[in-house]
Amino acid sequence: MNQTSNYYNQHAQAFFENTYQVDMESLYAPFLRYLPEQALILDLGCGSGRDTLAFKKKGYQVEAIDYSTELVEKARELTGIEVRQQSFYELNEVAKYNGIWACASLLHCERDRLTEVLARIFKALKPNGVCYMSFKYGDTDREKEGRSFTDLNEQQAYDLLKQIDQTLLLQQWITVDKRPDRTEEWINVIWKKQSHAFDYYPQRLYNRAELMKQPSLIPAEHGIYFWWFKTNPPGIPTKNCITYQEYTLLYAGISPDKKTKPNSKSKLASDRDMTFYYQRHRELFHRCHLAC
Repeated sequence: MNQTSNYYNQHAQAFFENTYQVDMESLYAPFLRYLPEQALILDLGCGSGRDTLAFKKKGYQVEAIDYSTELVEKARELTGIEVRQQSFYELNEVAKYNGIWACASLLHCERDRLTEVLARIFKALKPNGVCYMSFKYGDTDREKEGRSFTDLNEQQAYDLLKQIDQTLLLQQWITVDKRPDRTEEWINVIWKKQSHAFDYYPQRLYNRAELMKQPSLIPAEHGIYFWWFKTNPPGIPTKNCITYQEYTLLYAGISPDKKTKPNSKSKLASDRDMTFYYQRHRELFHRCHLAC
């Protein structure tokens, strides 16, 4: 890792000029479609800061780290963000990020430590959080121009994710290098940290203050809604209810129904209940909402 970071420190300007204007929109779209509005994204190994800046301009909250001190400085200048000098081996956050973007960074991870680093990413993601990662396509470990590379193919990616419980592969595809003078193939992988309770992505999070400003607590848009309580109403049984951090799930329902009234199912006490509810209303879960 030190040898590779030394390479980037010594060639920081050339690397920056060769990468910071590359058009990556076709790779952003598959990743961002899984994230809620104003999601918090970690750019893990941000390099020039190109992707950090792109996410920032799109309205997302972004944090970024890189192990090269020289590239950290250049990324700070480009993005205006306080990029941290840190290795992916040192990622220690817990349930913090909606998305982690590891574009062309984990290819410098030692192969026998990939599982460890993915476990760190998994831990840093919120439930239903999503990770994008890309590697040069292949199956070897190699060195080139002072840098160490860990290549990956489809089977190796599958075997790697299988070692981390509760990961779900969402997309995997091959692309050609986006730089005009390069022809290498890349494997792109998007996976998510599955929730214990059920499998969904909220389009929008509403806090209590926002809800109280609405003319009615009945949501106007048709969809699946969940009500999480930080302080539970008196007299409501909460034994075996699903909890997340300090919140308890008490109500879920489709709203509005045909009579424009909420159709809530209260006291969903277990994962089994939620799974049943999901199976019955699967077609609506792609546009579900979460109220907390």
